[in-house]
Amino acid sequence: MKPNYRSLSKFLSRSRLLCAAFVTLSTLCSCKGHENEAPPLMPAVFSYVLNREVIETDRYSGRLQSPQEVNLSARVSGIITSASFDEGAIVKAGDLLFSIDDRPFKADLQSREADIAYAKSQLSLADVRFKRYDKLSKTGAVSAENFDEAAAAVDQAKSRIAAAEAARDLAKLNLEWTQVRSPIDGKVSRKFVTEGNLVNGGTGQSTPLTVITSVDPMHCYVTVPERALLRYTNLINERKNAGIGDMLPCAVQLENGKGFKHKGVIDFVDNRIDRNTGTVEMRCSLPNPEGKLLSGLFARMQVPGTAPYHAMLIPDIAVGTDQDTRFVLTVGADDAVVRKAVVLGASFGSLRAVSQGLNGDERVIVTGLQFMRPGAKVKPEEKPISAEDQALLDEAISQFAASAAPHQSSSRQSLGEGGATDTAQNTTKG
Repeated sequence: MKPNYRSLSKFLSRSRLLCAAFVTLSTLCSCKGHENEAPPLMPAVFSYVLNREVIETDRYSGRLQSPQEVNLSARVSGIITSASFDEGAIVKAGDLLFSIDDRPFKADLQSREADIAYAKSQLSLADVRFKRYDKLSKTGAVSAENFDEAAAAVDQAKSRIAAAEAARDLAKLNLEWTQVRSPIDGKVSRKFVTEGNLVNGGTGQSTPLTVITSVDPMHCYVTVPERALLRYTNLINERKNAGIGDMLPCAVQLENGKGFKHKGVIDFVDNRIDRNTGTVEMRCSLPNPEGKLLSGLFARMQVPGTAPYHAMLIPDIAVGTDQDTRFVLTVGADDAVVRKAVVLGASFGSLRAVSQGLNGDERVIVTGLQFMRPGAKVKPEEKPISAEDQALLDEAISQFAASAAPHQSSSRQSLGEGGATDTAQNTTKG
């Protein structure tokens, strides 16, 4: 009996149609079940506005320099007999560093003292002869010429004594210079010459022996723009009026340091502005009793640019730009996105002050601004401002607030003439 292929084919076709209909029906039912479910809310990471007192600071690059630096050289020629100091040690003014063979200088001093004794004996002889001629001249027994010669001989003998005494004093100095002593308190360098070497003295090609640099205090020199100088001048005047003092505080950070740990005061500003660059040299004096600060080290100097004032701070990454308008996106009371135009102030690390546009209690969105739309509902997620950012603010306040005159207003006031001011904080200049 032959199989009926036509009936089998019809059966398979009907089975396929039934399966397709079942799958379609299942899909439609599934979609109908999700029609009433709302899409998930987009998360919005926000930070609260930080309200606190701040001080704007300016930072400059410079190098440390000792107030005194002495290139010690030999003043007399001779053989070095001793170099009685430790290289790199702290020395006091008057400490013996080098000794030069003093025997030739002692002999020269004795010779000069003998010259004085001889000159004095010649003076005595000339004085006796003058007195004798003086008596004879009254009786006419001696000519006027012989009398004048006797008087001149006395003056000549006195001159020879003065010359001999001057030569003796120079011999004493040369003998004294064989003992090379430190002229200042400071740190001594290495020995450029050692025992047994011949050194040359005098004003010509004198032999360098070592270098001494003073340690306490240490100076940091920087160049600042004239506009900043005007602000500092006004700030100093505010301090004077407040009875705080007439010196501006400063702080220094070394290249491998964290934070501005070394505190000092501005004690010098140059008396002229460089016409080519519009800058002026300024100096910070730092106490250095332990000698940790070395001359020549690279350093960054921080100076208060304003008196303390109250500010509203937000993360700088939360600020958006629309042509010439700055704005932030906030999370409203109903968890909807709200756009607010703002006027920005100074920067404080990764934070930015807002002078207009915020009330101070907003929840400012800090990430994903390009995905947010004003009016859209979001799921708020708080991200507090980091402790590190707040520590930078605390550091500036602790360094300068105690010695700064407070502002009369809660907003930042200009310290420059004609309202001109710099708003950049923590910006390296110079």
